[in-house]
Amino acid sequence: MELSYLFQTLLKRKWIILLSAVLAVLLSAAFVILKGRVYESAAQYSTGFTVQQVSLVNEAFNPYEADTKFENVMEAFNSQRVIWTLAYGLYLHDIENPDYAFTALTEGQKRDLKKLGVSEVRAKEILQEKLDSSTLLTTFNPEELVVEQMLEIYGYDYYDIEKQLSVERIPRTDYIDIVYHSKNPFLSAYVVNKIGEVFIAYYTSLSTTLNTESVEKIANIVDQKKRQVDSITENLRREVASSGGLDPDELNKTSSQTVGALQAKLADEEAAYNKAFYQLQGVNNELSSMAAPTTSKPGTSTESNNAAILRIRSQLRALAPNSSDPKVAAQIRTLQDELQQKTAANSSQPENSPNDQAQQRQLLLSQKSDLEAQLQASDHTVKYLTSQIAKFSNTNSGNNVKISALRNEMELANKEYSDLKAKYSQAEGFKETSGINFRQTLIGQPAVEPLPRHLLLISAIGGFAMLCVSSLVIILLELLDGSVKNASGFISQLGIPLLAPVLRVNLRKRGIQEVMDTGQTGKSAAFLQAIRKLRFMIERSGKKSLVITSTRKSAGKSTIIEALACSFSLANKKVLIIDTNFSNNTLTRRLATGEGGTLEEFSLRDTEGVNVRLFRNVIRQTTIKGVDVIACQGGNYTPEEVLAGGNLLIHLKTLLEHYDFILLEGSDMNEHSDAKELSQYVDGIIAVFAADSTVMQIDKENIQFLSEFGDKFIGGVLNKVEKENIEF
Repeated sequence: MELSYLFQTLLKRKWIILLSAVLAVLLSAAFVILKGRVYESAAQYSTGFTVQQVSLVNEAFNPYEADTKFENVMEAFNSQRVIWTLAYGLYLHDIENPDYAFTALTEGQKRDLKKLGVSEVRAKEILQEKLDSSTLLTTFNPEELVVEQMLEIYGYDYYDIEKQLSVERIPRTDYIDIVYHSKNPFLSAYVVNKIGEVFIAYYTSLSTTLNTESVEKIANIVDQKKRQVDSITENLRREVASSGGLDPDELNKTSSQTVGALQAKLADEEAAYNKAFYQLQGVNNELSSMAAPTTSKPGTSTESNNAAILRIRSQLRALAPNSSDPKVAAQIRTLQDELQQKTAANSSQPENSPNDQAQQRQLLLSQKSDLEAQLQASDHTVKYLTSQIAKFSNTNSGNNVKISALRNEMELANKEYSDLKAKYSQAEGFKETSGINFRQTLIGQPAVEPLPRHLLLISAIGGFAMLCVSSLVIILLELLDGSVKNASGFISQLGIPLLAPVLRVNLRKRGIQEVMDTGQTGKSAAFLQAIRKLRFMIERSGKKSLVITSTRKSAGKSTIIEALACSFSLANKKVLIIDTNFSNNTLTRRLATGEGGTLEEFSLRDTEGVNVRLFRNVIRQTTIKGVDVIACQGGNYTPEEVLAGGNLLIHLKTLLEHYDFILLEGSDMNEHSDAKELSQYVDGIIAVFAADSTVMQIDKENIQFLSEFGDKFIGGVLNKVEKENIEF
């Protein structure tokens, strides 16, 4: 939307904007005058939040924490506890000092106070009790509720005081400004001074209570943690005592060395066991491959070796139970070596005689017996060494794990205990320094002069603000208005050719023929030019018979047709108007004069030898030169329903021999199908749209239907355009 269009919109409604601004100026001036004189007093307090002080707490200054404290302080100043306490004091001051009362009640306020039925003495007792106990009135108590209503009459309630009170921090300083406005300068001074006392008492009490509770809570936690540390220490002492008082680390070291030596012996013994096992397998294999035993002759060398072998094996069996003794183990190894030599010597002797085979078998059986005894002895030794390794590996292992866990737990508990003691010391430091840093650095004084009213400035600001607001509202309404308005809106929303935008004219006091007078000026002249443009577009299209319709009713079809007929008349053209708008026959009522037939009554089925004289019973003259009209009776029906087979519309070509143009009016397409039925009889179609209407979906559907006629649909006419929109 163009800025020039918005400017034209504001100009159109300039009186509304100006009257709104003037009204705002008057209301602003009245507000300032009726508000009365206002007196301001200010006090200043130092908080100490940004000042480093000596305390038990060794803590660096934190600006973010200081900002939070300032916010808390300002919220506390504006809290109901502080302001209501101040209000109680204000009422007691007025009752106890009637000659210096801050508020003088009007007669109406006195009547309202009398209706409450509460005595000053009783109200004073209740409020004094609340001040002494540092509590507030409660609405659950009917008597206290009446006292609170009494304070509202005096203007000493929370909302009235809070509305006039300002609590602000001076940026980047340690100071807070307290400002109060009232109609009494002494009241303003009293409030800014008294509220500091009330706040300091409340804030100190609150901080002391919170810090005391925090210190007590931390002290309890410290005691609990100390008892826990003592309990863990005692458990650790008991575990160390139960392990013989030895250092678990040294005990673990000795056990590890013993286990290592035993594991080495176990490996040697397992190797000897495996060796004997495989030798026994070899002996069993040899025995299974030998024949049955035979008797051998004594005195041979083999017999001698066998006897030695038997002797050695007997000795090995005797020594096997004590194989764990190092000396016995050495004797066993010596005998095993000698046994291997004797066995090898027997193996080298020839085995041709049966006696030798028997001796060899006997030797193998003896060797088998020795190997089995050796396996039993090795198995016993392996089991013994394994049990010893397990014994030394598990020596004090459970106690060691438990002692280590207790030591870790004790270290953690001692660290937590130290941290808690530090927090306790910090809390004690806060307790000693809390609530003692607030100081009043500026005492509020009664104002000598009231604040300037700034009557002219406030009135001007009010008027200017209303000027801007009213302009913005008008622009916003214009932007939200979805009506077509002007030619650019017509093209963007409808997307069809625009034949001519037609200016809105007032037809209440004069007819269309008077408006079409060439001697008119102003709006009438602009209307005449728009109709002339429309006439030119129709002539250039080459269409002679046209149906003029619209998507909605009251779009101005009848006005356009009548104005167009006048324009053709001025151009010495003969025009026939046929009123086919059966639902609203406005053209019949406006133009038809005299008696004659109607469109519904006419019927002529013959098409040969037809001439214009056959239509003289239905054609009526109008007051416009060269313009005739065919009237209709009107009713709730369509052309197809009421017109017979030989109706007049099929003879339009015959009528065009006598007339230059034939104009038909069709009903609105959104509610009727007349225009769709009439389109088959004419050369062209024109759609009329009102500039103050919005385009809905059904309008778009009907426009799409008209566009499907192609060249037959000439375009649209934008009617009722406002003067300021005619250029856009």
